Amino acid sequence: MWRDLTPLGALVLVGIGALVLFTPSLVAYHRGHPNAMAIFALNLLLGLTGIGWAIALVWALTAVRRNES
Repeated sequence: MWRDLTPLGALVLVGIGALVLFTPSLVAYHRGHPNAMAIFALNLLLGLTGIGWAIALVWALTAVRRNES
């Protein structure tokens, strides 16, 4: 199966994998999370472990408090 994969197909699979891997970072960025860079760092360093990915996702989904000034 993998032998029949074209270079374009491999690129698409890598892109989809990267999108899934960095979902917590993308969520944090789009929500304007104040710790978005820290979430990205956790995601980058521990995202492939599964547990690190889950922690980053939960952190990215936590409430974002905005100052009412």
